[in-house]
Amino acid sequence: MAAGLMRKIRNSLHTTPVARSDPRSIPPHKLKPLINDTIIAQLSLPESTSCSLKHSLSDSSLPSPELGWDESIPEADGDVVTLYDAVALDKEKHHGDPIADVFAIVARPSSAILALADGCNWGQKPLKAARCAVKGCIEFLNKTLFDDETMPRDTQALATLIRKSFDVAQELIIQYDGATTTLSVAVTCEMEAPIHNKSWALCVVSVGDSPCLVWKHKREVVEEVTSVVEEGKERDLRDCGGCLGANVGTQPDLSNLMCYFVPVARNDVVFLTSDGVFDNFDPVILLQGTTECERQKKSGENVAILGDLPVLSRRQREEGQLQMIAELLRKIKSENSDQMLDARTITSGLIEYVKGVTNGKRSYLESGCADVDSSNLSAHAKSKKKAEMLSTLPGKLDHASIVAYKIGGPLLDGDAQQESDLSTASVALNHNTEEIDGFLSVNLGHSSKAS
Repeated sequence: MAAGLMRKIRNSLHTTPVARSDPRSIPPHKLKPLINDTIIAQLSLPESTSCSLKHSLSDSSLPSPELGWDESIPEADGDVVTLYDAVALDKEKHHGDPIADVFAIVARPSSAILALADGCNWGQKPLKAARCAVKGCIEFLNKTLFDDETMPRDTQALATLIRKSFDVAQELIIQYDGATTTLSVAVTCEMEAPIHNKSWALCVVSVGDSPCLVWKHKREVVEEVTSVVEEGKERDLRDCGGCLGANVGTQPDLSNLMCYFVPVARNDVVFLTSDGVFDNFDPVILLQGTTECERQKKSGENVAILGDLPVLSRRQREEGQLQMIAELLRKIKSENSDQMLDARTITSGLIEYVKGVTNGKRSYLESGCADVDSSNLSAHAKSKKKAEMLSTLPGKLDHASIVAYKIGGPLLDGDAQQESDLSTASVALNHNTEEIDGFLSVNLGHSSKAS
């Protein structure tokens, strides 16, 4: 009974992210002064990109020259892999090379900057676009966030500064003749006054389909910050649009660029992923459901491939993704003696999962599709047969990347630093549900609605 009451209290205090296309419309919650103190983690992958960052930045402009770009800690980590099949004649190479996902993180004890870019399509130019995007925004933010003249004093100013970093990234992509890329950038730091015991601000700007998610350690759920949209707007899971780089001439596509703010608690974990990670939790891609569009496309014997799969709406697919990620993380937590999850554990867990769920497709392609190639079918029929076979195997082959940060870093762990259940209960017991919803509306500057 007590546990059920506590869950009800926590859910009633849930804060939905604020989403705005204009960062100047983000509510201005005051921030503690950002301190340019010792960097505890500085990581960028893939290695070719981290080397590029090292050699392209002078020592004076590196966030921490003595660390280089290969320093991670359990509370600030990331990884990038290819899920594509190996090339037959050279198992060290994979179809889809080079990996065009790029990320970087610069973490200090009281703040962190995370950036992730997913170059659109294959090849060197998408990789160049992703590199330029991450380099441009990381350089800009690392200088402006800690300069007395440009330091943001509230969440509105912080979101505005992150949005400006996208302009720097765009200029760099065009300067170096890159193609197009998604970009998601998150900055987290401490607020002057907590919102329902959540004392850290998370501001995100995103264009494209690289989501920002948060593992809520108290409720043990995963929430997507970037799924929230402004009133009257829709978000298509499979066709989100939006990219930096040379989309039309030298202009980017900012049709789905959005700015976000949400308060987060110490020991929550914020993580950015490419669609190569996130889409592999989509129940449709996992062959656990289908869409009305797909069912209408199938005819005759192909309908059998869909079987009795339920038809899922966009919303059901999104909810399914978050539920499956949360279930995986709860399982990992349970297997680790219920120790609190950190960035490294979440990173390794998600990467291992996506490699596992795509193994069937990858193995089939790497086997040379012998069952089809040995048949007497025509080349066209063989190609069609292979496609049909792949459609019966779950998962999506792609580049997969994630960068994560445990709110508060390594210096703020411990029971004394965590949110207090008693404090949360005290707030809730003095406010009924209607009063709490009103409080959220006033403090977050928008009408609270379920995410």
